[in-house]
Amino acid sequence: MKSALDRPLQTFDKKDLYPTIREKAAALLESIIKNHPFLDGNKRTGYTLCRLILNENDIDIMASDNEKYDFIIQIAKNKLITRRYYPGLIIRPHEISATTLN
Repeated sequence: MKSALDRPLQTFDKKDLYPTIREKAAALLESIIKNHPFLDGNKRTGYTLCRLILNENDIDIMASDNEKYDFIIQIAKNKLITRRYYPGLIIRPHEISATTLN
């Protein structure tokens, strides 16, 4: 659990490896889902923590429930790398009204 929580704060050569809030949230999401710190509920916990971080910074995930579910399942099955795909899913509400996982 500690490694999953620490991942968004990692640095190299005194530079953040995850410099933006979106990247930090994505790193935490992926770490919780893939590290399995709990017997049950890792996907739910990862998603909830991600949403909390984003919401605290006025960012929201604008996608349908099915799109969000599919996205989380794809991460769990190692079909997505969050650092590459996650920024397309997360947007500021005032920038656009909806998005998909295309």
